[in-house]
Amino acid sequence: MINGKQTLLNTMIAVVLLGLFAASADAQVVRWAGEVDVERPGVLHAPDAAVSPVDPPLTLSRFGSGFRYAGLAQLLGVSPHVLANADVIAFEGNGGHGAGVNNGWESSVWTFSDPTHTYVARYRETQPVGGPGNDPAVVATGSITAAAYRAFFGMCPPTSGDPDAVISFILFNLRSVRPGLDTHHPSFSIRIENFTTDGEGTPDPDAVGILSTCDCSEAP
Repeated sequence: MINGKQTLLNTMIAVVLLGLFAASADAQVVRWAGEVDVERPGVLHAPDAAVSPVDPPLTLSRFGSGFRYAGLAQLLGVSPHVLANADVIAFEGNGGHGAGVNNGWESSVWTFSDPTHTYVARYRETQPVGGPGNDPAVVATGSITAAAYRAFFGMCPPTSGDPDAVISFILFNLRSVRPGLDTHHPSFSIRIENFTTDGEGTPDPDAVGILSTCDCSEAP
């Protein structure tokens, strides 16, 4: 009887550990921007639904320590493969729907810089992501409900604000373009500008981060 109970206990422990391992394997690490060159405090740090206009253009830098998020791909509605291959993620507030044919971010000009190279990406909301009319660095965009966004990032209460609002996201893969960029360099920066000649083109970002990895073997 004791052996039977011990076997059951061992099985239960194994199931719990397997679940924790699966959740850990599914987790994505994000390093949020910690500094902006103009007075836009709402765009800094982890998502908090405090959106900021891009007028004038703003430059983000000093991306901080990583935060692990399990289930981020499911929240965005993208495949884990797409998310794993992205280098930059950003969120912006919208009204009752996302912008353009992709139902996502509004048109915008992004300048990614490290000490050696600079890459300028022009995202066009009027052109499909992955099509010849859009920038190849953009790998996904779309929108989720503001309630789901607030709940996922632990805002309280998750249902406050406009019940019809959505939060749009955009993902960039900077490894797929040239020149290559070192997103982990301490001086890596991201500049965002409005792109009003292509659709709405006036995004209101809430948070911008670098997608990273975390070696759990280094944890204490």
